[in-house]
Amino acid sequence: MDHLETSQYLEDLARRHIEGEVSSAQAGELIESYYREESRHETGDATQASREREADLVATRITRLLEKRNFTFSSD
Repeated sequence: MDHLETSQYLEDLARRHIEGEVSSAQAGELIESYYREESRHETGDATQASREREADLVATRITRLLEKRNFTFSSD
């Protein structure tokens, strides 16, 4: 979406989730914590960092939606 790409941190965290090291709830907390800490000492390309942050947070929220038992992915 909007040519957003997730960060390497989220990709590593997703791998840990798939391997069963962290739950999706823990992964969500870790990504939110990561960006709270990251904003304190942001360096480099601020635009790229902002786009990665947006992609990571959207991916986390989509995961939460998909995991809900009452969620239905439908065109209706």
